[in-house]
Amino acid sequence: MNAGFDFDWKGIAGSLWATYTVAWTPVDEPDVRTQPYTLVSFRATFPISGPWSGELGVQNIFDQRYKEVQADGELNPGSPTQVVFTVRHGF
Repeated sequence: MNAGFDFDWKGIAGSLWATYTVAWTPVDEPDVRTQPYTLVSFRATFPISGPWSGELGVQNIFDQRYKEVQADGELNPGSPTQVVFTVRHGF
């Protein structure tokens, strides 16, 4: 389940959202149940100067530990907090 909101304030546009994942049973592990988790993420785009703009994104803001994939006794943990900054030039 996803929920969030978009905003536009003084030339800065962005989003803040949360994604909730319910507990699930991994493939070939019928006696195992994962823990539910919620990830919160953010992104914003802002003008820098003239045709230049920037974008800042933060995924998994609270550094939630979670199992992204689990099957046949193997486990792939989810990504920790990631920060992305991009500079763009428009034409």
